[in-house]
Amino acid sequence: MSRYTKPVMCKKNKTRPSTHFFLVLLILSALLLAAACTVPTVYLPEGVYYVDSESGDDNADGLSPDTAWRSLDKLSYTVTAPGSQILFKSGLVFRGSLQPSSGTALKPVVYSTYGGEQKAYIQNSIDLGAEDDWTQAGAGVWRAAGTVFGDDVGNIIFDGTICAVRKWSVTGLTDQNDYYFDRFWKVLYLKSSTNPAALHASVEAALTRHVVDHSNVSFAAFSNLHIRYGGAHGFGGGGTKGLYIHDCEFSYLGGGYLYTSDGEPVRYGNGIEFWGDAADNTVENCRFHDIYDTGVTNQNHSMAAVQDNITYRNNVIESCGLASFEFWNRPSSSVMSNISFENNTSVNPGTGWGGEQRPDEQGSHVSVFGNESQLEKISIRNNIFYGGNLIYFFDQGTFDSPEVEAYENCLYPVEDGSYDYLCVVWDDKSLESSVKYDASSLPLLQADSGRETGSVSADPQFEMFEYPYTFLTGSPCTGWGALAD
Repeated sequence: MSRYTKPVMCKKNKTRPSTHFFLVLLILSALLLAAACTVPTVYLPEGVYYVDSESGDDNADGLSPDTAWRSLDKLSYTVTAPGSQILFKSGLVFRGSLQPSSGTALKPVVYSTYGGEQKAYIQNSIDLGAEDDWTQAGAGVWRAAGTVFGDDVGNIIFDGTICAVRKWSVTGLTDQNDYYFDRFWKVLYLKSSTNPAALHASVEAALTRHVVDHSNVSFAAFSNLHIRYGGAHGFGGGGTKGLYIHDCEFSYLGGGYLYTSDGEPVRYGNGIEFWGDAADNTVENCRFHDIYDTGVTNQNHSMAAVQDNITYRNNVIESCGLASFEFWNRPSSSVMSNISFENNTSVNPGTGWGGEQRPDEQGSHVSVFGNESQLEKISIRNNIFYGGNLIYFFDQGTFDSPEVEAYENCLYPVEDGSYDYLCVVWDDKSLESSVKYDASSLPLLQADSGRETGSVSADPQFEMFEYPYTFLTGSPCTGWGALAD
């Protein structure tokens, strides 16, 4: 008998209610519960609203630092008028998923900080840093006790920089910091020599929801925020227009369960993803690092979508597991136009916690695969691409398209890995059978593609190999990339 099967004992000569009765009762109970839990949406006029996670009160009016709101939950059912500002207290942590309001072209809704220069932390994680958050569940195995997980746990972050390794069964917990999340029973298990909270100053369980869900949001601006510790995307959702995301940081994002393919679980999670229809969005002066999938991306495969006028500019993107920049769209009735990736510094894709845990090893700076959409004016220019396995991973159609421009880039795949290429033209079969351009083949790549005019394949000569990656005097790449001298 299955462990989940509960035998039903029936007595003779006793009438039982019909199945329809139980079904009706169940539906009525669900409707009553939903009605009881529904919070009515609150619509507020244009204004400046403050949020303070330490001393705020969600029942206050939010109109001054002294009467600030407290939580992201307040914002989940509050819609503010165009022109409003929602300001988070500098340096504080705000937990949950942010649901932004929409503005207009002349009056965007602004999300930023007040009370200091330090960024506010927006994170979709549960704090498991107390010893009574854990109970022993076996030899060297601990279970998160008393925590209600409504979502998948995509990652566990210790001390702000160390990530647990996801396994797919309790029996797979063999090494220190292996973890397993039972998606049916919503139980979290962790392999640890002792209580995890006794070993670490902080333990954060990242939930698989977007930290900022910008679905169907238009004309909103975000600055001075640190988006971190989420198991899905940092910013995610479709149907966006006029979003301006600048001077923000994104870290330790992704790792959530997406689906199972050929018996193997697939994980996901990008820094910023513009899904489906997207227009007039800009991401600039941001830092992305330690992300499971890709730093910035616009993509779609659900139905025909138009993605137009999307700019990624002056960003530093480091240690993203799949790629720094990814774009693709399908079906063939879709369109991608005026997509610009310029003056960015991309360092060591395919590394970081995502690179260590991914089953594949792509590690590209720019990745395009499975694109079927019509392309119009895709521009990749004045970037620095350092390290990783390859600079470009293109499907054949993208490589052949005259609409894809790339020029005046610094291309430097450090030759210290299993493979290091300027470009791979994927043939849908294998790396071995695909066309490849190695690090010494820039002239051949220029001749075959018509791209990379003015580009160099050379060490950019960073003064310090760390953010913000300034240059030594005489660097061949001075004036390119983000935060350039």
